[in-house]
Amino acid sequence: RVDGLERRVRLEGPLTDEQRTRLLHIADLCPVHRTLESKVDVRTRWDDSSTE
Repeated sequence: RVDGLERRVRLEGPLTDEQRTRLLHIADLCPVHRTLESKVDVRTRWDDSSTE
């Protein structure tokens, strides 16, 4: 079980504090981040479809 993750972001180039803050906000909106922060219900079931 994973209880937590730490993400480190390195930004290169001449960026203002406002730009850096905006880029971190955008990173928080990515689908992977949003999935990891949500409560995920994982259901397992048999696949009865034919493989022929």
